[in-house]
Amino acid sequence: MKQLGWQGSLEDYIISTVSTGRVVSTRPEYVGGGKPAMPTWSERYGGPLRDDQIRNIAAFILNWEAT
Repeated sequence: MKQLGWQGSLEDYIISTVSTGRVVSTRPEYVGGGKPAMPTWSERYGGPLRDDQIRNIAAFILNWEAT
């Protein structure tokens, strides 16, 4: 996270990203055509999910294991 300039925890970074979305993709091959690379998901920013749902998504991502 240091390479991105993020000072918080990985969990906070995931929550922030899922909540607010991404205007620009981190993948160079993605062309959004003027649309955001990832929409906002938090109700606070116009998305459909509550804060507890956002935290559940972050927990799921942090506990992901390849099977």
